Amino acid sequence: MIRNLLLVILCISAMSVSAKDYYERVDSADIYIARQRWEDAERTLKEALRLEPGNILNSMLLSNLGYVQHSQGKLDEAIESYNIGLAMTPNSLILKKHRANAYIDAGMTDEAYEDLADGIKIDPNDIECRNKHGLIALAKGELDVAKADFETILKNDASTTEGLLGMTIWADYSGDYPTAIEYITQLIDKEHRAENYFTRALLYVKTNNLPAADDDVREGLKIDNRYGDLYLIRAYLHKLRYRNEEAEIDKKLAIEYNADAQLIQQFFP
Repeated sequence: MIRNLLLVILCISAMSVSAKDYYERVDSADIYIARQRWEDAERTLKEALRLEPGNILNSMLLSNLGYVQHSQGKLDEAIESYNIGLAMTPNSLILKKHRANAYIDAGMTDEAYEDLADGIKIDPNDIECRNKHGLIALAKGELDVAKADFETILKNDASTTEGLLGMTIWADYSGDYPTAIEYITQLIDKEHRAENYFTRALLYVKTNNLPAADDDVREGLKIDNRYGDLYLIRAYLHKLRYRNEEAEIDKKLAIEYNADAQLIQQFFP
């Protein structure tokens, strides 16, 4: 009887030591993640999982592990970590979103689309899921789905950046440039960013409102004078006015400042 009691005490003691080591590694992993020490974070998370394979918190640890692996470019390993975590907690919104992000970076947009759709079922108002689901829907040509996603975002907050930009892109895809300009103007009123002025300038070019495009290029370059796409639009505007020398100068600046290669080809085939 005494021998059996001693065995129980020893087991409890061993379990407490294991649990202590487990939580120490969890805490260490959090510190490593905060400091972006990815390899150390991955090592300690794996050690914790080995110490307590049945711990109820392991779904969260697997989410963190996948994030750490994703941050190192280990996409296959990250997706596998998320798969295991979702096998434990199938309705975890954070795991669905994290796996969708890994799928996107791996070029697996159909799989990401499914995860984001599942995320919307879990929380219909989640901005990240709605926004990324809407953007993939646009790429797939599902304009009605995309519009519904962005409108849902704006319904909850009419000034949300993701909603305003999403509706801008949706209207642009739909060929409704005046509506796109209305949405991007609302975004500019909220956020004076060079990329927003670039977006509106490009829309003004599409509607042949060249003076307005000039103004937006000028305002955008005041914010960021190394924004290559703005120089590219200015080069194109010079080209339309047969100012070929000025167009060439701005084109070179656009290339120097990493303007979008497809846009360069579009404006200067």
